[in-house]
Amino acid sequence: MNQLSIDFAVTRRDLGMARAELSAGAEWQRRALGYVREYCATHGGSWLAEDVREFAEARGFAAPPTKKAWGPVMQQARRAGIVRAVGYAPSRASNMSPKCLWLAA
Repeated sequence: MNQLSIDFAVTRRDLGMARAELSAGAEWQRRALGYVREYCATHGGSWLAEDVREFAEARGFAAPPTKKAWGPVMQQARRAGIVRAVGYAPSRASNMSPKCLWLAA
Protein backbone atom coordinates (compact mmCIF):
# COMPACT_ATOMS: atom_id res chain seq x y z
CA MET A 1 0.00 0.00 0.00
CA ASN A 2 1.44 3.39 -0.93
CA GLN A 3 1.39 6.58 1.13
CA LEU A 4 -1.37 8.14 -0.98
CA SER A 5 -3.66 5.18 -0.26
CA ILE A 6 -2.95 5.42 3.46
CA ASP A 7 -3.55 9.18 3.51
CA PHE A 8 -6.84 8.75 1.65
CA ALA A 9 -7.99 6.04 4.08
CA VAL A 10 -7.11 8.22 7.10
CA THR A 11 -9.00 11.15 5.59
CA ARG A 12 -12.07 8.98 4.96
CA ARG A 13 -11.91 7.60 8.52
CA ASP A 14 -11.67 11.08 10.04
CA LEU A 15 -14.49 12.41 7.88
CA GLY A 16 -16.75 9.49 8.83
CA MET A 17 -16.05 9.98 12.53
CA ALA A 18 -16.78 13.71 12.25
CA ARG A 19 -20.10 13.02 10.51
CA ALA A 20 -21.12 10.49 13.17
CA GLU A 21 -20.13 12.89 15.95
CA LEU A 22 -22.11 15.77 14.44
CA SER A 23 -25.18 13.62 13.87
CA ALA A 24 -25.34 12.69 17.56
CA GLY A 25 -24.83 16.19 18.96
CA ALA A 26 -22.72 17.54 21.80
CA GLU A 27 -25.18 16.70 24.60
CA TRP A 28 -25.48 13.09 23.46
CA GLN A 29 -21.68 12.85 23.30
CA ARG A 30 -21.32 14.23 26.83
CA ARG A 31 -23.85 11.76 28.23
CA ALA A 32 -22.32 8.85 26.30
CA LEU A 33 -18.92 9.64 27.80
CA GLY A 34 -20.55 9.45 31.23
CA TYR A 35 -21.75 5.94 30.39
CA VAL A 36 -18.21 4.97 29.39
CA ARG A 37 -16.98 6.19 32.79
CA GLU A 38 -19.76 4.28 34.58
CA TYR A 39 -19.04 1.11 32.59
CA CYS A 40 -15.34 1.33 33.47
CA ALA A 41 -16.19 1.67 37.16
CA THR A 42 -18.53 -1.32 37.20
CA HIS A 43 -16.95 -3.82 34.78
CA GLY A 44 -13.55 -5.45 34.95
CA GLY A 45 -11.50 -6.88 32.15
CA SER A 46 -11.44 -5.86 28.53
CA TRP A 47 -14.51 -5.11 26.45
CA LEU A 48 -15.76 -3.70 23.15
CA ALA A 49 -17.53 -0.37 22.56
CA GLU A 50 -20.68 -2.37 21.72
CA ASP A 51 -20.70 -3.59 25.34
CA VAL A 52 -20.85 0.02 26.59
CA ARG A 53 -23.54 0.82 24.02
CA GLU A 54 -25.68 -2.11 25.18
CA PHE A 55 -25.08 -1.11 28.83
CA ALA A 56 -26.20 2.48 28.14
CA GLU A 57 -29.24 1.51 26.07
CA ALA A 58 -30.35 -0.98 28.76
CA ARG A 59 -30.49 2.02 31.12
CA GLY A 60 -32.70 4.01 28.76
CA PHE A 61 -30.03 6.03 26.98
CA ALA A 62 -31.32 6.94 23.52
CA ALA A 63 -29.46 5.47 20.57
CA PRO A 64 -27.77 8.03 18.30
CA PRO A 65 -28.77 8.36 14.63
CA THR A 66 -25.91 5.95 13.85
CA LYS A 67 -24.08 3.49 16.10
CA LYS A 68 -20.87 4.87 14.62
CA ALA A 69 -21.29 7.84 16.98
CA TRP A 70 -19.78 5.65 19.70
CA GLY A 71 -16.42 5.71 17.87
CA PRO A 72 -15.71 9.38 18.59
CA VAL A 73 -16.90 8.86 22.19
CA MET A 74 -14.37 6.07 22.67
CA GLN A 75 -11.63 8.24 21.19
CA GLN A 76 -12.58 11.05 23.59
CA ALA A 77 -12.40 8.56 26.46
CA ARG A 78 -8.97 7.42 25.27
CA ARG A 79 -7.65 10.99 25.02
CA ALA A 80 -9.07 11.77 28.49
CA GLY A 81 -7.24 8.78 29.98
CA ILE A 82 -10.45 6.94 30.88
CA VAL A 83 -9.71 3.91 28.68
CA ARG A 84 -6.83 2.43 26.75
CA ALA A 85 -6.78 0.20 23.71
CA VAL A 86 -5.39 -3.28 24.40
CA GLY A 87 -5.95 -5.15 21.15
CA TYR A 88 -8.77 -6.34 18.93
CA ALA A 89 -11.67 -8.78 19.25
CA PRO A 90 -14.52 -9.90 16.99
CA SER A 91 -17.62 -7.73 17.21
CA ARG A 92 -21.08 -9.30 17.36
CA ALA A 93 -22.54 -6.05 16.00
CA SER A 94 -20.29 -6.07 12.92
CA ASN A 95 -20.48 -9.63 11.63
CA MET A 96 -17.51 -10.64 13.80
CA SER A 97 -15.15 -8.13 12.21
CA PRO A 98 -12.30 -7.10 14.53
CA LYS A 99 -12.91 -4.01 16.63
CA CYS A 100 -10.83 -2.25 19.25
CA LEU A 101 -10.69 -3.94 22.63
CA TRP A 102 -10.75 -1.50 25.55
CA LEU A 103 -9.69 -1.57 29.18
CA ALA A 104 -10.31 0.99 31.92
CA ALA A 105 -7.16 3.06 32.34
